Amino acid sequence: MDEAVGRDAVVARVWAPPTDVKTVWENEFFNRSIGPVLYVGPRPDSLPATELRREEDLLAGAPRVEYALVDDALRVDGVVLQRDERKGLSLVRVDGPLRVREAVDGVFDDQWSGPLFRYTRYGCTGGSVRVTLESDAGLFDETQRVAMFADGQRAIALEPGETTTVTAPLRVGAGRRCTLVAAVQPTAVPSKAGLGDDGRVLGVLVRGLEYVP
Repeated sequence: MDEAVGRDAVVARVWAPPTDVKTVWENEFFNRSIGPVLYVGPRPDSLPATELRREEDLLAGAPRVEYALVDDALRVDGVVLQRDERKGLSLVRVDGPLRVREAVDGVFDDQWSGPLFRYTRYGCTGGSVRVTLESDAGLFDETQRVAMFADGQRAIALEPGETTTVTAPLRVGAGRRCTLVAAVQPTAVPSKAGLGDDGRVLGVLVRGLEYVP
């Protein structure tokens, strides 16, 4: 980062799970340009950091910065200057306040969905979203059905252990938002099925959500 933007620049490190917290420490240690550490979700460590709140697409509570090093989980809006594909990190030039260009709700950090999950694209002009879903044969022994509502409705069936990818067209809504909502049936609670102490209501594994212009 020092090579990309200069040692005197200020780069905010914006962290969110499930990215390894070591990526915060390593980049602070090797780059003088790393400035404030900001986070969404659980606090990364006991060192000074500022918590951000997602208010629609705005990451409220963030100071104004020109550059940010962000995790793929946040999908912050801006111009990508450098990428680390292995770590899932991007160095982004931010044009104004920190905002996300897209958000996923109803999916846990370990990729499990609940009964409902939603994908939202902000500043949207149309396009599609490519969704990769997997049914876990360790938890389900029957067909799962996922109803997806975006620009119209479609449903897919997943056999236990099956993975499938579908592309759903998006429709531009109010405030230039495009949304896909998915409902999963059946769901299961692992602890009630005798599979550990996980008490969450789980649906399918969401292996990928990718916007397609």
